[in-house]
Amino acid sequence: MNMPRRKFLVAGAVAAGLSAAAKAQAPALASGAVKWRLTSSFKSDFPLIFGACRDLAADVAAITDGKFTIDVHEAGELAPALGALDAASTGGAEIAHVALHYFWDKRPELALAASTPFGMNPRQLAAWFEAGGGRELVDAALADAKLRALPAGNTGAQMGGWFRKPVLSIDDLKGAKIRVGGFAGKMFEKVGAVPTATARGQALDALKSGALDALDWVSPVDDERFDASPAGAGRAISSVAPHYAYPAPWKNGLQLHFLVSTEKYDALPKPFQAALTAAAARAARAVEARYDAANPFALKRLVVAGARVFLFPPDVAAAFARAAQGIYDDLSSQDPKFAAIAKPYLAFRDAETLWWQVSQYPYDNYMVRERGLKS
Repeated sequence: MNMPRRKFLVAGAVAAGLSAAAKAQAPALASGAVKWRLTSSFKSDFPLIFGACRDLAADVAAITDGKFTIDVHEAGELAPALGALDAASTGGAEIAHVALHYFWDKRPELALAASTPFGMNPRQLAAWFEAGGGRELVDAALADAKLRALPAGNTGAQMGGWFRKPVLSIDDLKGAKIRVGGFAGKMFEKVGAVPTATARGQALDALKSGALDALDWVSPVDDERFDASPAGAGRAISSVAPHYAYPAPWKNGLQLHFLVSTEKYDALPKPFQAALTAAAARAARAVEARYDAANPFALKRLVVAGARVFLFPPDVAAAFARAAQGIYDDLSSQDPKFAAIAKPYLAFRDAETLWWQVSQYPYDNYMVRERGLKS
């Protein structure tokens, strides 16, 4: 008990203030436990992405001593994958777990918060969202749906897909049938490829028969479990499309989100609001960490299983970039809602790229060249 009298009195005042705050919240807490529902656009066979939902629910319950619980539902239980946003908007759930680029056809501006060709990497996107005005822009875009966005993790840079034949020049993509959609599909279409909708369960057979020439999926850790059907379990994509491209300039990191009902969030006691946002932040970081930890080893296993990794040639990357910029320009001139986010987004991207050219990229390149160094 050597605490000086002044510090003791200050500590006592703080404790009294916290006690008063707790008492002020007591009626809300005493009114009964809060039970929410979360509907995801993903199934549990995406364990790293879907795991964020389970992490969120577990942490919220732990922080609130079980007074605030979230029932987690995978795609198809409460709502279909593409119905998650509407479910949270209309009261079918309190939280939707989504990739906002899924809603490209109706709301192309939302894709900027998730993944667009030649967009920002995960750290840059996080900087834009948290400190560059992105959160305000995204929440304003979601206001008509009565939702607000909380980051739910990022997959990091993804691979460029699986091809039956290597892509040696832009001509190799002319007429190629590729399972890819959204903004990326439009980009491929502009360079002469044919975006094709093929169900996941039929994709490997389509690649084998030639009905598909290429398949865009996610990252090594997800690609190695692509065929989840009982009949196809263990069948590697490389058995029908061995050429594994990198990078995916249309997905330099896929940002996921928890879309929370604004009305339900505002009605929560303040401690529960804090619990939800803190748990979401922790779940988001865990997704990124798990992808970064798992992908190097998954890539090695895929190569052993027959994947032939290749880099998109410079002319292909340049054609992708021109096509993507054309889409940005077209949409910005046609869609004021898209332009309202795209203009500040692209300006922030360009500023970040300049800074990373000085800071992060040279160091990363150095480490790649010197990766044989031993400690």
